[in-house]
Order: sequence, then structure tokens, then C-alpha cells
Amino acid sequence: MSSDLLRRSAAELGISEEHLAAAEAEYRANVEKFEAMQAFNAERRNSFFVSLVPFLAVNAFLAFLSLRDGKWWFVYVLAFWGLSLLKDATRAFGPHREEEFAKWQADRKQLFSKDYSSLIEEYRIQEDDSDLSRRIEAIKYVREHSGLGLKEAKNVVDHYAPQSSLSK
Repeated sequence: MSSDLLRRSAAELGISEEHLAAAEAEYRANVEKFEAMQAFNAERRNSFFVSLVPFLAVNAFLAFLSLRDGKWWFVYVLAFWGLSLLKDATRAFGPHREEEFAKWQADRKQLFSKDYSSLIEEYRIQEDDSDLSRRIEAIKYVREHSGLGLKEAKNVVDHYAPQSSLSK
């Protein structure tokens, strides 16, 4: 629905411009919060899958070693590591608590409150460059010059260079 059509419909229904503007502002705020929640949930799920891959690989290898000798000792590793992974899974796919989301938002707001574009400036963005090593170099560069951790530096590079690779 176009803005003009919405205003005409609101006028026909007797809704004032002030109420319409307030409703539009509330809608935009809800959309921003929804998009932030989607990013929050995606980050938590990605974190879980990063933990799942080594769990499966290592436990498959341990099961092979254990069963080759006719023993079942790998079950203990599987059980204890599995409990930890189960906790991560409920955190990733279960309902999130508002305080977790608020802390995540505050962390991201603090992370992006500084302008890191000058650090990224050295690495010009080119759409046709698909060299992953350039992105890794940019992450290393941001870490060295900003004091950020690996995850935060990656978020900064992804924020300033989304969907494209970096090249010198």
C-alpha cells in the first residue's frame, strides 16, 4: 500500500495525521526489532552448528577407535559432550530471554558505535573479487588495530563489506 493511499484511507476513517505518523513510527520500530531478533537468532544458530560439526567428527572417530577394539568407552565422551551440546541447542533453538537479546543488542550497539570504516578503507571493496584470503586479512588487520576479538572483528568486516570480498 502506498503512503498516499494510506493517508487518504486514514482521512476517510477520521484518523488524524499525528496518529498516523505515530503508528508509522511504531511500525518501523517493530520492523527494526524483528530484524534484530532474526539476526540474533541466526547468530545463536550459527554458533550451535559451529559446535556440532566437531562434535560429530570427533565422536565418530572415537567410536571407530573404541569399537575397533571391542570397547565402548567412547559413550562417556559422547554423553558428557552431548549434554553440553544439548544445552547449546536449547539456547540456539529455544525461546530467547529478553535480557539475552538486550545484552546482544547493547554489545552490537557498542561495537558499531565507533567508526571502523577507516580501518576497512585500506581494503577496497570489489564486487568481482572472490578471494576469501582478502577477507581474512581484513579481519586480522581490524583485530590488530582495534583490539577487538576475532568474532567482533569479523562482525565489523561483515558490516562494512557485506556480500562482497575485499581486495587491496
